[in-house]
Order: sequence, then structure tokens, then C-alpha cells
Amino acid sequence: MSPISGEFGTRVLFRSIEFDASEFFKAIDSSIRKVRRGTDEALAVVGLQMLNDALFEPPTAPVDTGRLAGSGAVHVGAKRITTARNVHPKGTPLPQGAFKRDVDRDVRSVHVSFNTPYAEYVHEHPEIAFKEPSAGGYLLTAKLDAHAEEYKELYLEELGKRFKE
Repeated sequence: MSPISGEFGTRVLFRSIEFDASEFFKAIDSSIRKVRRGTDEALAVVGLQMLNDALFEPPTAPVDTGRLAGSGAVHVGAKRITTARNVHPKGTPLPQGAFKRDVDRDVRSVHVSFNTPYAEYVHEHPEIAFKEPSAGGYLLTAKLDAHAEEYKELYLEELGKRFKE
């Protein structure tokens, strides 16, 4: 091997050693995909619990026509996981892709939503008197306030189930 010219006209002599690390990187990529999938699955369980709480634990979504309650949905990132239509079939939940994919692939999110023109109004006005005594405003915020630690514990428990070896 002949020397090559370096900076300032100096001559550099070198030898190279290559290591094929492709299998190692494939294994790492596979592990990262598994962690992301497990994280999304754990978030889905938390979202399902929060939606269930919003439907059945006071304050609940009002059920006069069932449209608000039936519009409930859980999305993890852009993927719709479930809806509340099995409980209240009249609603129109947000569709698949309603939420953008998480921009940072390492930041995961779960969205619990209700999709009616009046959902936000009902949520933000707890003074509204509904026919059913359990219905009320802040139906999502109240769940986060009351159950934040439980949701966190559920998330960690679900993650643990997915990564036991």
C-alpha cells in the first residue's frame, strides 16, 4: 500500500480493519422496535382505563342521546385503539390518523377524546345540570386529577408485563 498525501504535504501511512456490525445493529433495531411497541401497548391500556372511567365514573359523559359518550375514542400516536361505540353506538369517534404521529419517535402519547361539536363545551362547564346525576363537566380532567398515580402505576405494570424475561 502506498502512502497518501496528508495536510501540508505530509505523507500518511495507514491500514484499515473493518468489523461487520450489521447483525449487532439489527438486534438493537429489533429491541428498539420491541420497546416502542410495548410502550404503545402499555399506553393503550392506560387510555382504555381513562375512557372507561370517563364513561362510568362520575363525572361521566352525559348520555341524553348517547352521541357524546359514543364519540369517545383512544388513540396511541396516530393509531386508533378503540372507541366507545360498543357502549353508545350513536357517536362518531375521531377516525384513524386524527392525531399526528409523534414527531419524536422516542416520545409516545395516548389521546382520549370525545368528538362532538359540544364536547369541549360540556367538559369545560361543570355547572350544567344534566338529566343523569352522574354526568358532569371536567369528565377527562377529573380523571387525570383523581387517578394520575394509578394511571402511572398501571402504565409501569403493563410495561413490566411486556419486558419480563
